[in-house]
Amino acid sequence: MRVLLTGGTGYIGAAVLDRLGSGGHQVTALVRSAEKAELVRAKGAEPPRRTP
Repeated sequence: MRVLLTGGTGYIGAAVLDRLGSGGHQVTALVRSAEKAELVRAKGAEPPRRTP
């Protein structure tokens, strides 16, 4: 299942991201910075692509 997760680096969001990833779901996680984007990538999710 494709899932859009907001707050993927917060306390609850990170736990949800772990659970979704272990369940085999394709997760797009909203983040506020490039640093946070790397954190969600490390957990197997992708941040949304920005368009100029």
